[in-house]
Amino acid sequence: MKLQDLNLNLTMNKYCVVTFFTKNLNWYALELSKLRQAYCDRHGIDYIIYDVNHCHNRSLQWNKIQAILSMFQRGYTHVYWQDADSVFMPWSDHFIEYVEDSCEVKITLDYIKIFSKDVGCNTGDMYFKNTDIAVDILNTVWAWVVYYNKPYYDQSSLDQVLLLYKNDNRVSYYKPFIYNQMLYYDVDHMSTVFHAVNVNNTVSELNRVLELFFGYEKNFIKSYASDPSLKNIITNTVKLYFATKHGKVVSS
Repeated sequence: MKLQDLNLNLTMNKYCVVTFFTKNLNWYALELSKLRQAYCDRHGIDYIIYDVNHCHNRSLQWNKIQAILSMFQRGYTHVYWQDADSVFMPWSDHFIEYVEDSCEVKITLDYIKIFSKDVGCNTGDMYFKNTDIAVDILNTVWAWVVYYNKPYYDQSSLDQVLLLYKNDNRVSYYKPFIYNQMLYYDVDHMSTVFHAVNVNNTVSELNRVLELFFGYEKNFIKSYASDPSLKNIITNTVKLYFATKHGKVVSS
Protein backbone atom coordinates (compact mmCIF):
# COMPACT_ATOMS: atom_id res chain seq x y z
CA MET A 1 0.00 0.00 0.00
CA LYS A 2 1.56 3.28 -1.09
CA LEU A 3 0.97 6.50 0.80
CA GLN A 4 -0.22 8.29 -2.32
CA ASP A 5 -2.95 5.66 -2.75
CA LEU A 6 -4.42 6.22 0.70
CA ASN A 7 -5.96 9.66 0.12
CA LEU A 8 -5.54 10.33 3.84
CA ASN A 9 -4.13 13.33 5.65
CA LEU A 10 -1.34 12.09 7.90
CA THR A 11 -1.69 15.17 10.10
CA MET A 12 -4.96 13.66 11.30
CA ASN A 13 -2.79 11.34 13.40
CA LYS A 14 -4.49 8.14 12.33
CA TYR A 15 -1.13 6.36 12.52
CA CYS A 16 0.72 5.43 15.66
CA VAL A 17 3.60 3.29 16.81
CA VAL A 18 3.21 1.99 20.34
CA THR A 19 5.55 0.19 22.71
CA PHE A 20 5.71 -0.77 26.37
CA PHE A 21 8.63 -1.39 28.69
CA THR A 22 9.34 -1.50 32.38
CA LYS A 23 12.00 0.49 34.24
CA ASN A 24 14.44 -2.41 34.35
CA LEU A 25 14.72 -2.13 30.54
CA ASN A 26 15.39 1.62 30.52
CA TRP A 27 19.11 1.07 29.96
CA TYR A 28 18.45 0.22 26.31
CA ALA A 29 14.76 0.98 25.75
CA LEU A 30 15.11 4.72 26.27
CA GLU A 31 17.95 4.92 23.77
CA LEU A 32 16.13 2.94 21.11
CA SER A 33 13.08 5.09 21.74
CA LYS A 34 15.07 7.98 20.30
CA LEU A 35 15.32 6.08 17.03
CA ARG A 36 11.62 5.24 17.08
CA GLN A 37 10.73 8.86 17.79
CA ALA A 38 12.97 10.06 14.95
CA TYR A 39 11.35 7.56 12.58
CA CYS A 40 7.86 8.64 13.61
CA ASP A 41 8.71 12.33 13.33
CA ARG A 42 9.98 11.73 9.81
CA HIS A 43 6.74 10.08 8.71
CA GLY A 44 4.15 12.04 10.67
CA ILE A 45 3.33 9.15 12.98
CA ASP A 46 2.46 9.47 16.66
CA TYR A 47 4.81 7.57 18.96
CA ILE A 48 3.29 6.30 22.21
CA ILE A 49 5.12 4.69 25.12
CA TYR A 50 2.29 2.85 26.82
CA ASP A 51 2.63 2.82 30.60
CA VAL A 52 -0.40 0.98 31.98
CA ASN A 53 0.22 -2.48 33.42
CA HIS A 54 -2.72 -4.84 32.87
CA CYS A 55 -0.79 -7.97 33.77
CA HIS A 56 -1.52 -8.73 37.40
CA ASN A 57 -1.90 -12.47 36.93
CA ARG A 58 0.17 -13.09 33.82
CA SER A 59 3.51 -12.32 32.20
CA LEU A 60 4.22 -8.66 31.35
CA GLN A 61 4.55 -9.50 27.65
CA TRP A 62 0.77 -9.52 27.48
CA ASN A 63 0.57 -5.75 27.94
CA LYS A 64 1.10 -5.27 24.21
CA ILE A 65 -2.38 -6.66 23.51
CA GLN A 66 -4.07 -4.08 25.72
CA ALA A 67 -1.76 -1.35 24.43
CA ILE A 68 -2.96 -1.92 20.87
CA LEU A 69 -6.61 -2.05 21.94
CA SER A 70 -6.08 1.18 23.87
CA MET A 71 -4.75 2.86 20.73
CA PHE A 72 -7.93 1.84 18.92
CA GLN A 73 -9.94 3.44 21.70
CA ARG A 74 -7.95 6.65 21.24
CA GLY A 75 -9.09 6.75 17.63
CA TYR A 76 -6.02 5.54 15.74
CA THR A 77 -6.84 3.70 12.52
CA HIS A 78 -3.42 2.16 11.88
CA VAL A 79 -1.51 0.84 14.89
CA TYR A 80 1.97 -0.64 14.75
CA TRP A 81 3.26 -2.41 17.83
CA GLN A 82 7.03 -2.55 18.28
CA ASP A 83 8.97 -4.21 21.09
CA ALA A 84 11.33 -1.95 23.00
CA ASP A 85 14.39 -3.67 21.53
CA SER A 86 13.32 -3.41 17.90
CA VAL A 87 13.90 -0.67 15.32
CA PHE A 88 12.49 0.09 11.89
CA MET A 89 14.35 -0.85 8.75
CA PRO A 90 14.46 0.71 6.29
CA TRP A 91 14.37 4.14 7.87
CA SER A 92 13.06 5.74 4.68
CA ASP A 93 9.77 3.79 4.47
CA HIS A 94 6.47 4.40 6.25
CA PHE A 95 5.27 1.14 7.80
CA ILE A 96 1.97 1.34 5.89
CA GLU A 97 3.85 0.80 2.62
CA TYR A 98 4.38 -2.82 3.65
CA VAL A 99 0.66 -3.43 4.22
CA GLU A 100 -1.54 -4.75 1.42
CA ASP A 101 -4.79 -2.92 0.62
CA SER A 102 -6.89 -5.83 1.86
CA CYS A 103 -4.83 -6.40 5.00
CA GLU A 104 -6.15 -5.60 8.48
CA VAL A 105 -3.63 -7.59 10.53
CA LYS A 106 0.00 -8.20 9.60
CA ILE A 107 2.38 -10.25 11.72
CA THR A 108 6.06 -11.12 11.62
CA LEU A 109 7.15 -14.75 11.43
CA ASP A 110 9.84 -15.98 13.77
CA TYR A 111 12.91 -17.58 12.25
CA ILE A 112 12.86 -20.40 14.81
CA LYS A 113 9.45 -21.56 13.64
CA ILE A 114 9.52 -20.51 10.02
CA PHE A 115 9.76 -24.03 8.65
CA SER A 116 7.03 -25.29 10.96
CA LYS A 117 3.60 -26.22 9.61
CA ASP A 118 2.07 -23.88 12.18
CA VAL A 119 2.00 -20.12 11.81
CA GLY A 120 5.01 -19.46 14.05
CA CYS A 121 4.51 -15.75 14.66
CA ASN A 122 6.69 -13.28 16.52
CA THR A 123 4.80 -10.53 18.32
CA GLY A 124 7.81 -8.21 18.46
CA ASP A 125 6.41 -6.23 15.54
CA MET A 126 2.75 -6.25 14.49
CA TYR A 127 0.39 -4.10 12.45
CA PHE A 128 -3.32 -3.83 13.24
CA LYS A 129 -5.98 -1.80 11.47
CA ASN A 130 -8.83 -0.63 13.69
CA THR A 131 -11.45 -3.07 12.41
CA ASP A 132 -13.78 -5.69 13.87
CA ILE A 133 -11.50 -8.57 12.86
CA ALA A 134 -8.46 -6.98 14.51
CA VAL A 135 -10.38 -6.32 17.72
CA ASP A 136 -11.75 -9.88 17.72
CA ILE A 137 -8.27 -11.37 17.24
CA LEU A 138 -6.77 -9.26 20.02
CA ASN A 139 -9.58 -10.00 22.47
CA THR A 140 -9.42 -13.72 21.71
CA VAL A 141 -5.65 -13.75 22.21
CA TRP A 142 -6.04 -11.91 25.53
CA ALA A 143 -8.67 -14.37 26.77
CA TRP A 144 -6.68 -17.57 26.13
CA VAL A 145 -6.05 -18.42 29.77
CA VAL A 146 -3.82 -21.45 29.20
CA TYR A 147 -1.01 -19.22 27.92
CA TYR A 148 -1.06 -16.58 30.67
CA ASN A 149 2.26 -17.77 32.09
CA LYS A 150 3.23 -20.40 29.57
CA PRO A 151 5.98 -19.65 27.03
CA TYR A 152 5.72 -17.95 24.69
CA TYR A 153 2.81 -16.17 26.35
CA ASP A 154 0.86 -13.85 24.02
CA GLN A 155 2.86 -15.18 21.09
CA SER A 156 1.70 -18.76 21.67
CA SER A 157 -1.87 -17.57 22.04
CA LEU A 158 -1.70 -15.57 18.81
CA ASP A 159 -0.22 -18.59 17.02
CA GLN A 160 -3.34 -20.58 17.85
CA VAL A 161 -5.77 -17.79 16.98
CA LEU A 162 -4.13 -17.14 13.61
CA LEU A 163 -4.65 -20.76 12.59
CA LEU A 164 -8.31 -19.78 12.20
CA TYR A 165 -7.33 -17.22 9.55
CA LYS A 166 -5.01 -19.24 7.34
CA ASN A 167 -6.97 -18.50 4.16
CA ASP A 168 -8.17 -15.02 5.06
CA ASN A 169 -6.52 -12.27 2.99
CA ARG A 170 -7.25 -9.77 5.76
CA VAL A 171 -4.42 -11.40 7.73
CA SER A 172 -0.93 -11.56 6.25
CA TYR A 173 2.72 -11.92 7.23
CA TYR A 174 5.83 -9.88 6.68
CA LYS A 175 8.37 -11.56 4.45
CA PRO A 176 10.38 -13.17 7.18
CA PHE A 177 13.78 -13.83 5.73
CA ILE A 178 14.24 -13.58 8.53
CA TYR A 179 12.71 -11.60 11.38
CA ASN A 180 14.71 -11.85 14.61
CA GLN A 181 17.81 -13.25 12.91
CA MET A 182 20.01 -10.52 11.46
CA LEU A 183 22.67 -12.88 10.14
CA TYR A 184 20.34 -14.21 7.46
CA TYR A 185 19.01 -10.91 6.16
CA ASP A 186 19.63 -9.95 2.57
CA VAL A 187 18.59 -7.12 0.29
CA ASP A 188 15.81 -9.02 -1.47
CA HIS A 189 14.11 -10.36 1.63
CA MET A 190 14.52 -7.66 4.23
CA SER A 191 12.14 -7.29 7.10
CA THR A 192 11.25 -3.77 8.19
CA VAL A 193 12.73 -4.39 11.60
CA PHE A 194 15.86 -5.48 13.41
CA HIS A 195 15.51 -7.17 16.77
CA ALA A 196 18.51 -6.09 18.78
CA VAL A 197 18.23 -8.97 21.26
CA ASN A 198 19.53 -11.47 18.73
CA VAL A 199 23.21 -10.90 19.47
CA ASN A 200 25.13 -14.05 20.28
CA ASN A 201 28.26 -14.62 22.29
CA THR A 202 31.22 -13.67 20.11
CA VAL A 203 32.65 -10.26 19.39
CA SER A 204 33.14 -11.17 15.73
CA GLU A 205 29.47 -12.06 15.42
CA LEU A 206 28.46 -8.82 17.09
CA ASN A 207 30.57 -6.85 14.64
CA ARG A 208 29.07 -8.90 11.82
CA VAL A 209 25.57 -7.93 12.96
CA LEU A 210 26.49 -4.24 13.00
CA GLU A 211 28.23 -4.52 9.64
CA LEU A 212 25.19 -6.16 8.06
CA PHE A 213 22.80 -3.71 9.69
CA PHE A 214 24.53 -0.59 8.44
CA GLY A 215 25.69 -2.18 5.20
CA TYR A 216 22.10 -2.90 4.22
CA GLU A 217 20.41 0.10 5.76
CA LYS A 218 22.74 2.69 4.20
CA ASN A 219 21.27 1.88 0.79
CA PHE A 220 18.31 4.08 1.64
CA ILE A 221 18.18 7.83 1.08
CA LYS A 222 17.86 8.64 4.75
CA SER A 223 19.35 5.97 6.96
CA TYR A 224 20.69 5.39 10.41
CA ALA A 225 24.09 4.81 8.86
CA SER A 226 24.14 8.27 7.28
CA ASP A 227 23.21 10.05 10.51
CA PRO A 228 26.13 9.85 13.00
CA SER A 229 23.99 10.48 16.09
CA LEU A 230 21.47 7.78 15.19
CA LYS A 231 24.22 5.37 14.15
CA ASN A 232 25.90 5.83 17.52
CA ILE A 233 22.66 5.00 19.33
CA ILE A 234 22.35 1.73 17.41
CA THR A 235 26.01 0.79 17.83
CA ASN A 236 26.28 1.65 21.51
CA THR A 237 22.95 0.09 22.46
CA VAL A 238 23.68 -3.20 20.70
CA LYS A 239 27.14 -3.33 22.26
CA LEU A 240 25.73 -2.53 25.69
CA TYR A 241 23.14 -5.26 25.32
CA PHE A 242 25.84 -7.68 24.23
CA ALA A 243 28.06 -6.82 27.20
CA THR A 244 25.21 -7.05 29.69
CA LYS A 245 23.87 -10.33 28.34
CA HIS A 246 27.21 -12.06 28.07
CA GLY A 247 29.32 -10.29 30.66
CA LYS A 248 31.81 -9.13 28.06
CA VAL A 249 33.12 -5.68 27.35
CA VAL A 250 33.06 -4.74 23.68
CA SER A 251 35.51 -2.10 22.58
CA SER A 252 34.35 0.73 20.33
